[in-house]
Formats: sequence, structure tokens, C-alpha cells
Amino acid sequence: MILPVMLVTALGLLALGVTLPIVTVETLLLIRQPYSILDVVTALFEGGDWLVAAILGVFSLAFPAAKLLLMLGLWQRLQTGRAIPPWLLPALEGVSRWSMLDVLAAAVIVFAVKTRAFTDAHFEPAVYAFVASIALTAGCSLALRRRAQRPAATSGPKG
Repeated sequence: MILPVMLVTALGLLALGVTLPIVTVETLLLIRQPYSILDVVTALFEGGDWLVAAILGVFSLAFPAAKLLLMLGLWQRLQTGRAIPPWLLPALEGVSRWSMLDVLAAAVIVFAVKTRAFTDAHFEPAVYAFVASIALTAGCSLALRRRAQRPAATSGPKG
């Protein structure tokens, strides 16, 4: 029963990580502007940088949320004794390989801001929620794959 709690916790941490300020940008040490990942994606779209906004949105918002929802669905299938389609675990593993790309994207944003003259940036506490969500999701993914690969005789209703 701990796996669904971990998955829901990861989903909550992801929501906090993308909606709360993840970075604060200071310009001329006078103006402080906090930005969430959602703010950055929105600003990029509004500024006409659709490709970058789409990439950041897909890898920081859509992929992690879809992966967590998929894993909740897989856990539910296992709980009810239904088989998991054989292609689904390799697909989940493939998606897992992209899990740290969103952290890299956030780091690139901070680097880009820091290289501008008279501008500084630093991470806000929401980055910890975001990274914790990614780490928790990776652990849940591993546990779910192990659980799915157990022989059918030993996979009764458990958590």
C-alpha cells in the first residue's frame, strides 16, 4: 500500500515544483522577480519562443505528470490481478531515461541568466520539491517494474 502513497506524494511534489517559484532573478540588485517553471513556459510562449517553450513544457510538465498517472494506473492493474501489456514496461523505462532532463533545463535557465551583465539568479526552495518528485518517481518506477515482473502466483493484492 506504500507505492500509491509514494506516487501521490510525487505527484503533489511535482505540482508544487512547477507552480511555486523555482528561481528568482535579480536585475541590478534592485528588482527581484521569482519564476515558476509554469511562468517560464508561459513567458517563452508569449515571447514567441514556441519550440523552447514546448520542449520545456513537455519534459518538465507533461512527461512527469503522465508518467506518474501511468504508474498509478499500472499499480491499479496489478492490484486487481490484471496483466500489464508486455510493451508497457519497456515504454515506462524509456520515459524514465528522460526524467532528469527537466532538472537540466532549469539549470540551463539559471546559467543563462547568470551570464548576463548586472543580473543574478538563484534557486528557490520549490526546486527541492521538483527534484524530490523526480527522485521519488524513479524509486516508484523501479518498485513498480519489480512488482510487475513477479510471477503471477505471488502477485496478490499487496502494496
